[in-house]
Amino acid sequence: MTERAGRDAMRRRRALAGTAGVAIAALASAWLVVGLNPRLEQGEVAWASEVVDTSDPDRGWTAVDPAPGEARVMASYRSTGPVPVRVAAVPDQPAVLRSEVSVLGERDVLLPEHAAPAVTVPRGGSVAVWQTLDFPCVDLGADSGVVVEHVLVDVTTLGITRRLELPLHPSAVTLRSSTDRVCPGG
Repeated sequence: MTERAGRDAMRRRRALAGTAGVAIAALASAWLVVGLNPRLEQGEVAWASEVVDTSDPDRGWTAVDPAPGEARVMASYRSTGPVPVRVAAVPDQPAVLRSEVSVLGERDVLLPEHAAPAVTVPRGGSVAVWQTLDFPCVDLGADSGVVVEHVLVDVTTLGITRRLELPLHPSAVTLRSSTDRVCPGG
């Protein structure tokens, strides 16, 4: 091989290595952009148990003196990202006794018994977040309460997990106490 042929081969290898480096950097950037930006938008389905008054849209959803486990809500969110996502309920939240998720099926029939701690939502699919609410351990005066405005979920996209705070749709939920309430451990 001549010296010139050797230099040409070296240039081709460098060009190939440079192109491969640019391609790898572009793929890594795309992976990070998609993985770090999971997208869940408000869905069309919402539900509240009978103890939650949903009749006055101006007041929002309200439950007065619910027994533990009675105030339950469900809100749906649609995945608008380009890849499937794993959605996990966040169990440790103030005023939330239990949180679970389920995939919204083709029939849009949702039952709490279909819920799980985490589900995989297909691209363009929807997830239902089920929450059982109760008063947190805080002192409350008569006719006051606590408001739950958001749903917390952990969303994993392409191996990257992010915690999302999604608005409770269509309304925040107020747990109102008609009497003074004292936290036994506070």
